Formats: sequence, structure tokens, C-alpha cells
Amino acid sequence: MVKILEKLVELIKARSSTPWARFTVGGIEANGQVKFDMSWNPAFLDNVSKAGFSGASEQETVENFLLGAIMYPKDMENEVASEAHPNLQAESSNNKIRRG
Repeated sequence: MVKILEKLVELIKARSSTPWARFTVGGIEANGQVKFDMSWNPAFLDNVSKAGFSGASEQETVENFLLGAIMYPKDMENEVASEAHPNLQAESSNNKIRRG
């Protein structure tokens, strides 16, 4: 019953002009990959595209947005590029979201 209500809410929000997205973790697979589900409405995708994110598909566009939305406190900016790990930020840009 809960899943039906969740889908109904998503259908209603999908028709909304207010940007909306949902990201849920579905568990961890035996090989260590995290399973997750994503849904969004056209208004969310439009905002992501206007912010400069793109991809070969809507899914890829949203994934690129998530990968580009790395947030950390401003007081940690120098720690990310520390002497011990000078290429850490550049190397992290090669990370990819794996689809199962």
C-alpha cells in the first residue's frame, strides 16, 4: 500500500511546475555496489539543464548533476588539495555512477 501511495505522489509531482526530484537508496548488493532509485519531473530536469549539466539521456544528465554537486564546507577547501593528496579533486572527477 505504501509503495502505491509513493508512486501516486510521484505522478502528481511529475506534473507540477515546481522542480522535484527523489533519490532513494535501495540497499547494497553483494559486490558492494549501492542500489538506488532516482525520479524527477521535467521542471527539475529543466533547471539542471539551465545550470549547464547535460548528458546523452535524462538519466545521464541527472547523474552528471549529482556528480557535479560535490559539497564540502568552505573551511575544508585547502584540505581537499593537501600536500599528501595533491590530485585528489582531479582524480575524483573520474568517478562514475555504475548502473546495474
